[in-house]
Amino acid sequence: MSGTTKMSEGARVAKAIREGGEAMTLVEQLAASQGWPYPSCEACDRSLRTSEGCRLGFARRTRDGKVKPRIKAGEGGCRDCGASGHRVHHVGCSAECCPFCGAPAIGCPCQTEMISEGPL
Repeated sequence: MSGTTKMSEGARVAKAIREGGEAMTLVEQLAASQGWPYPSCEACDRSLRTSEGCRLGFARRTRDGKVKPRIKAGEGGCRDCGASGHRVHHVGCSAECCPFCGAPAIGCPCQTEMISEGPL
């Protein structure tokens, strides 16, 4: 056995954080740990790792017909879906907030649906 040991994915992420490096997103950690191909957006089919954000413009609509644009990623970008700063999150991103109540869009009590506004 050589003196080199294989570092677990969790240990690699912790080391990167300690050293001030760029840590992997939660999606990246899960995909890497399971040996899965990198996931892509359900709507635009772009890689969650390499794209700047969802290229399809979407809004959210409540059951009573109120429509609001989706909340974009903050200035630093999204650590979950990889959307660049001030770009639309990818569909299904757990960090996206509901434009009506501010809660995480996945499972918020507003029961909104995504509607298309066409390509950005």
